[in-house]
Amino acid sequence: MKKLPIIILVIAFSSMLYAQENTITPYIDNKQIDIDSIPKGEPVIVGDKELFRIHSVLGPFSSKERASATIQRLNRILEKKLFDRDKLKVITSEFTTDIVYDNAIIMSITAIDAKEENKNPDELANAYIETIADIQKTRPQHTIVNKPEDIYTFIINNRDTLIKAVVALFSSIVFLIIYYFLSKLFSKIYTVVEKRKGTTFKSIIIKNNEIISDSTLVSLLVSILKAVKLSAVIGLLYLLITIIFILFPWAKSASVMNIIKGILLTILTTVIAIGIFKTIKIGMKALQDNISNWKGTLIKPLKIKTVSVLTEEQSVNILKKMILAFYIILNIFLLYIFIPIIFSYFEFTSTWADSLFGYILTPLKMMISAFAGFLPNLFFIFVIIFVNRYVIKLTKVIFDEIAAGNIAIHNFHQDWAEPTFKIVRSMIIIFTIIVVFPYLPGSQSDAFKGISIFLGILFSLGSTSVIANIVAGTILTYMYAFRIGDRVKIGDTVGDVIEKTLLVTRVKTVKNIMVTIPNSIVMGSHIINYTTSSTHGEGLILCTTITLGYDIPWKKVHDTLINAALATADIKKQPSPFVLQTGLDDFYVSYEVNCYTDRPEIMARIYSELHQNIQDKCSEAGIEILSPHYTAARDGNASTIPGQSLQETYQAPPFVIKIIDKLIKKDKNGDDK
Repeated sequence: MKKLPIIILVIAFSSMLYAQENTITPYIDNKQIDIDSIPKGEPVIVGDKELFRIHSVLGPFSSKERASATIQRLNRILEKKLFDRDKLKVITSEFTTDIVYDNAIIMSITAIDAKEENKNPDELANAYIETIADIQKTRPQHTIVNKPEDIYTFIINNRDTLIKAVVALFSSIVFLIIYYFLSKLFSKIYTVVEKRKGTTFKSIIIKNNEIISDSTLVSLLVSILKAVKLSAVIGLLYLLITIIFILFPWAKSASVMNIIKGILLTILTTVIAIGIFKTIKIGMKALQDNISNWKGTLIKPLKIKTVSVLTEEQSVNILKKMILAFYIILNIFLLYIFIPIIFSYFEFTSTWADSLFGYILTPLKMMISAFAGFLPNLFFIFVIIFVNRYVIKLTKVIFDEIAAGNIAIHNFHQDWAEPTFKIVRSMIIIFTIIVVFPYLPGSQSDAFKGISIFLGILFSLGSTSVIANIVAGTILTYMYAFRIGDRVKIGDTVGDVIEKTLLVTRVKTVKNIMVTIPNSIVMGSHIINYTTSSTHGEGLILCTTITLGYDIPWKKVHDTLINAALATADIKKQPSPFVLQTGLDDFYVSYEVNCYTDRPEIMARIYSELHQNIQDKCSEAGIEILSPHYTAARDGNASTIPGQSLQETYQAPPFVIKIIDKLIKKDKNGDDK
């Protein structure tokens, strides 16, 4: 019930609006007019006079297009000096009634046009012919002067025309005077600008680098002033032409006006274009001239860590080439824009302008439209990437804590934290790409799908070894076969591990040689980790073999080798070294000395020092190292032991000579034996 008054008011207000809508009376300048009195159709105007109106379409042409074409044809006919009224004729066809001049159709009258004018087509065509002929009568006619009286008659008959001619002449003189003083004024301005070079107009310097010199700046200002002067002259000329057409409306033709306007605009546009081209040229030249001065300040060598990618000189040369390429592209683009603008000033070339502009605008419109349609998907992609970024950051924080030991996971080594993080990060990124892919522009197109299939096949065929190395690298990571810094032997390569990636393992040998081994080869080779062996149990056992003759007591050899091992630095005293006899060969016995160390990274130095000590301790013990292929005749030859290790009373043994009386003996029978 409370809403009932409101409903009644709404119904009443709607009824008032409906009543007003159905009783609208048009007003112009506060005066009531009749709608039926407003002219209908498209007017045909020649000069300043409306001749008639066209009401209907004809084929694909609208009434407006028909009126425009009729105006152009009438202007071409009326501009002829010799106009013959008798050449205007009416020709009736099946569907239209045509007005023809000299066998060329001026316009066609349809049944609808005639109905709108309340006449039949033939009557309307004859009326239009009379209207066209009357227009020709108002145009000035030629007068032939044969005697003085004819001059007076000519002046009286053409008094208004002569007055207008005098006004036009006076206007031309005024234009010339203004142009003269304008030229003088601008010449003085040019002189003043030139004189103030270096004072008012100074070079533009930024951070001790001259960007634009004073001469360049003055040249630019003079060019701008010349453009202003030319624009003013064109404006005055256009004003003069307008005055002439006002004085002589019969000379005013739409086609002529369009051509004159097009010529003036072409001149103005050309001047502006030349100014733009010169300004760009001056700017580019100043930029190229000053680039060399920026070395060491704005332009510095491009380095990635310690690797020099580009020197200053190379950077300068690249920038100069880029500026030149940009200058050429910009000029071509401006020229492409300038030509259609010129074409658009003239009616007969306007379609060319539309075509040329279309080559640029159509792709731009398509790009803008596609980008606008892509915005929702782009927003979704940004959200996915944003979430992905912070998920990766959170994951990194967790694995950093595992690497630092703050988070402990059973049977998960701290060294696994970084490679595991890389694997998890890769999986997150791959998942993100899979989610984002359908939202990329063109992802559902056949071309995009074809390229994706081609790249997939190419990747599958060309990355077999890469995938094998990645899989091997992942397995090696969790096998815990070695770590960075471990002394290892992989195949025939012995050295320290300095880098371990998913693809390769890099080892630095004891000779400082960097060896890069693909992980698939590492996986297929036996791996000896000396560092792990030294840190687990009693330590790493180093062993070396020496062969000595059977004439030396084995206990003496054992004691000598153990003493040599204990005298070697970085050999552990406990557990103590020990000797194994590994072979009893034909001429010698093989002794293997074994000793413990916890310094596998200096194995080569330890072995070298151990061998030195074995030589020294053997010499001190009077043991000659003669085997395996060292022989000596004891009689008459000195010992091979170094002199400082021999006794002072030592003398080389003499040669033993035995005299054999009879080399030939007789047997019982008397024969030689």
